[in-house]
Amino acid sequence: MSFGLTATGFKRKMFEDSMKDVSEKLASSWGSFNTDEQGTNMQLLSAYTFETSSLWEALEALYNSMYPDTAFGMSLDNIVSYIGVIRIQATKTTTLAKLSGKNQIEIPFNSQVTAENVDTIFNLNNTVKLSNEACYDITLTIADNIPDNFTIFVNINNEVFNYVKQPAASLTTIVNNLVTLINASNQMIEASNVNDKLYIKTTDNDLLMEVYISQYISIDIVSNLGTFSAEDAGYITLAINALTNIQTPISGWISVINETSPNLGRNLETDEELRIRRRASVSLIGAGTVEAIRAKVANLPGVSSVVLIENATDQTVNLLPPHSFECLVAGGDDNEIALTIWQTKGAAIATYGNVTIEVPDSTGNLQTISFSRPVYLYIYVDITLVKDESKFPINGNDIIKNNVVAQISKFAVGETILYQSLFAAIYNVPGVTLATVLIGGNAIEVKPSLMLDANITMDKSQIQKTDISKITIL
Repeated sequence: MSFGLTATGFKRKMFEDSMKDVSEKLASSWGSFNTDEQGTNMQLLSAYTFETSSLWEALEALYNSMYPDTAFGMSLDNIVSYIGVIRIQATKTTTLAKLSGKNQIEIPFNSQVTAENVDTIFNLNNTVKLSNEACYDITLTIADNIPDNFTIFVNINNEVFNYVKQPAASLTTIVNNLVTLINASNQMIEASNVNDKLYIKTTDNDLLMEVYISQYISIDIVSNLGTFSAEDAGYITLAINALTNIQTPISGWISVINETSPNLGRNLETDEELRIRRRASVSLIGAGTVEAIRAKVANLPGVSSVVLIENATDQTVNLLPPHSFECLVAGGDDNEIALTIWQTKGAAIATYGNVTIEVPDSTGNLQTISFSRPVYLYIYVDITLVKDESKFPINGNDIIKNNVVAQISKFAVGETILYQSLFAAIYNVPGVTLATVLIGGNAIEVKPSLMLDANITMDKSQIQKTDISKITIL
């Protein structure tokens, strides 16, 4: 039998083959010798054969490292880099959170908070100042000793809301009158009476308020928004309203809470995932084709999904103009995506989408490129379990929720969410004997009234979004 490089590839000599060959060569030189397994001859022979067998294994690994289907680890990274593919690194889960406390305090960069049932710390990405001069919400205390006919006011973004204290007017009446005045304005703000305190918040996270007050009004609590990142990279789930534990004590910092869904991180791309993406990205060396555009955009940092739709006809089809294409991209940087599309698309082919970016061509002239960002379809799941309590883990419900979220997150833009795929995520937890699953999707972050035991078909422009707060176990 031939070993080493052969016409059919590399053939490794196994330990048994090496032992046989060396024994035969020794016998031809020495003649008959002691082959007792416990004897000195066989022990020396075994030690020698083990070393030569290790060399054969190393040669086989070296041979396999030259091919993407058999290489692994750094060798696989090196192979796929020849076509411009780079292993996707682990990213961190991030979330926007509301920080509340006394007026005019600063919460420094890297301040730490934690969430229940999440084994990692979240660090504040930037210093956040709590100030009436730029706040997300504010709680004001109205004094109960305002003289009759005295005018108090609240100035919000340079709009003044006055109230003249009427004789015998109660504190509740005063607060309610200010609430009515503020809510009648055209600003993106909302006021309410909370235990006879005036609570005001902005309804747009991108527009903070500037609030000033008159005599007989004081600032109780001020809130601002900050972004926290998980200390550990990888797929770490976080429920809405779960990030509540302050770990860095700062005088005047009262509370923290994440009121919106997080941006979930991802684990380091595995070898098998990288092989699959390499096979889908072999068109990276090309240009002007649907496959080349999809492959190059998909390989950009932060891009998690790409769907490309083209219209090669002379008529508009599903809003797509004639001889154009729409690239639906989840994740990644807008400018990098637009530049990649410009550098890859065919000449005189139009782009279409809900995002438009101007990018420079090789001569410095600006070219207009459009692509689309998918819209979220929020996925909710209800699970009814029958369990063997003696085998079911104490944290089994949390494990199931995380498994289901991970499974749903695998579906890309416009893909059908397969109902049956959720059962594997449930039944791989010990002690589950029976599971009933209902699933539903909604374009707004509200649980749909109708939950079904069926696939969810997403529109071409939709991508799933869920988290453990949307998974209910009964």
